[in-house]
Amino acid sequence: LGVAPLVVPAMVPGRELLSSCPTISPRSHKIKVETEPITSPTYGRNKQEEHRTTKSIQTITVILIPIITTNTDARISSSRNPTQRPQRRLLDTITFEDPTHHGKLLDYCLRFRSECGKPAADAYCAQRGYGEATSFPKRRAYDREKETLSLEQLSTCSPIHNVCDTFDYVTCRVTEQTYKRPMEHGRSLDSCFKFESECGASAADAFCEDRGYARAKEYALVVATEGETMTIGNHAVCDPRWHGCNTFTYITCIASVVGSD
Repeated sequence: LGVAPLVVPAMVPGRELLSSCPTISPRSHKIKVETEPITSPTYGRNKQEEHRTTKSIQTITVILIPIITTNTDARISSSRNPTQRPQRRLLDTITFEDPTHHGKLLDYCLRFRSECGKPAADAYCAQRGYGEATSFPKRRAYDREKETLSLEQLSTCSPIHNVCDTFDYVTCRVTEQTYKRPMEHGRSLDSCFKFESECGASAADAFCEDRGYARAKEYALVVATEGETMTIGNHAVCDPRWHGCNTFTYITCIASVVGSD
């Protein structure tokens, strides 16, 4: 008996964008299917009915048809305008506990009892090559501690004879940060901002902008041979087993600098 082909959809991994999928030819396989036992009557010479149980074995052709799915939860961005992207994360920071200057506690004021608080903290961060100070709580320096020293005027305050203030800690913004093997939602960051478009600088800049930096200073690309990659613009996934996928070995991000525009 002729048996109609049974069509079974098969998932094929790859970039999850239907419009740009490569053409993949269907493949067919023949398999044997054993059906339920069938009891058929037979008749002998004396017309007595006998029952003989047989098994029906049929050959069915299975056609595997590739189906590409799209990611319905993908984050779509029509441009790299920060106002149209998710809220930025804060810049990376570094914190200095009990900051000192020339072996003495850093005075809370940049000059003797003037320009106190943020001006002194900002100057301390800038001296170490970082951006502005984001957190700098004040605390009193007691007589059992070291003297305090102002950063700019180098004036000394002795807690034995005066009321001296210092910083509990100073947190500075990191103006330049290098990310090795950058990731996007658990996958290696794809070299393109969107599916096979806006590659290289656009993807690197978007990665830095998401972390609060102004842009990418430099980056390096490599062919992805292990694991999937994901674009930062619309979360398209590339599987190196089926496509040529590129990723970043590192991205160096920098913050905006006054007067650099």
